[in-house]
Amino acid sequence: MKYIMEHYGAAILVSVALVALGIVVVALCTGDGFVATQFQSALTAFFSKMNTMNNPTP
Repeated sequence: MKYIMEHYGAAILVSVALVALGIVVVALCTGDGFVATQFQSALTAFFSKMNTMNNPTP
């Protein structure tokens, strides 16, 4: 165990922190609250603008 923590301790801590951050982001975005609404509208606007870039009107 000591060997593992000496060589991989920092990577383990970073991966745990990233997983925790991902869980928090998913929890905030899955609800019907303000964050979820803003996230969905931002994604919709982004993909709408990308679609108009690929199909410009003459």
